[in-house]
Amino acid sequence: MDVSIYKQVKSALDVSYKYLTEFMDALPQMCWTADTAGKILYFNKAWYAYTGMMHNQTQGWINVIYPEDSSRIIASWNNSLTTGDYHEEYRIRNSKDGSYRWFLEQAMPIRNEDNEVIIWFGTYTDIENEKQFTEP
Repeated sequence: MDVSIYKQVKSALDVSYKYLTEFMDALPQMCWTADTAGKILYFNKAWYAYTGMMHNQTQGWINVIYPEDSSRIIASWNNSLTTGDYHEEYRIRNSKDGSYRWFLEQAMPIRNEDNEVIIWFGTYTDIENEKQFTEP
């Protein structure tokens, strides 16, 4: 294999990844990526600002989930790795004041031409006001 072609391809992939993460960091809502096994690869800046987790820390995210929601979320996420469908409403702790707010987390897998998952993309939408308005 021609090493120069490999270097060009690697450089192009690095630039694409840089643009992707810059785009995700510019979004006003929290978002993430995960590998095919469900391991979080990346959280954007909004996630770290809200949760107070250390920048580039991707493990331990369950610790910012409301304790009564965490086991349900883990089970649902593990199930989604098989079904390819993930939509959950749950509470996430705000690091600034320790309060929990409701979020709708949605994720979808990106698949290759053989319909195999190559990466997951997920977002969090703050639904606290809607939950308070509709809850008895």
